[in-house]
Amino acid sequence: EHETGPKLFPVSLIQEEINDFYHGFSNGVLCPLFHDLPSRCNFDPRYWPVYQRVNRRFAKTVVLSTHFDDYIWVQDYHLMLCGALLREMGVQRRIGFFLHIPFPPLDMFLKLPWRNELLEGLLAYDLVGFQTARDKRHFIQCVRALRRETRLADGHRSVSTLSIGERDMRVGAFPIGIDFESFAQEASSKPVSDGAWYIH
Repeated sequence: EHETGPKLFPVSLIQEEINDFYHGFSNGVLCPLFHDLPSRCNFDPRYWPVYQRVNRRFAKTVVLSTHFDDYIWVQDYHLMLCGALLREMGVQRRIGFFLHIPFPPLDMFLKLPWRNELLEGLLAYDLVGFQTARDKRHFIQCVRALRRETRLADGHRSVSTLSIGERDMRVGAFPIGIDFESFAQEASSKPVSDGAWYIH
């Protein structure tokens, strides 16, 4: 039988992990802080070890379900530590990461008690992508402030190289969005127009 599409490998979480990893650290600390809403953050210290533990579980699943020549692509703020944990597990493959929310400026990032650990997690990736040039610039400012030995090449290009010690990584701005023309065309079609009239 021929298989098509991706294979999915579940990472099961218990309710406490869903509360502390997902609702707690990811959406109760990172999301508001990165959106410049520090007053909405709940810096409960019990969230951090659960965030680490769940990231480790995702990393183990990746190790068990990928091959030596696969490019590993990690998505979003829930799994910022995954790259460093994969490196700790001996993974030598190329690993990329994309952040779908803004990356905060230095003064906001410094409010995070676990800023150094999170930054080390991101620095383990070969490529880190952001939505905007501003987010990329904020990340580079944070790295240069907290890791003084960092050298920057091609800082004004859409993809720049950061040299940290003996290691190089790429940092880029890769804006994504919807297919506006397709949505606009569909929105003005007769079935949608008729449906809107009926709802109105």
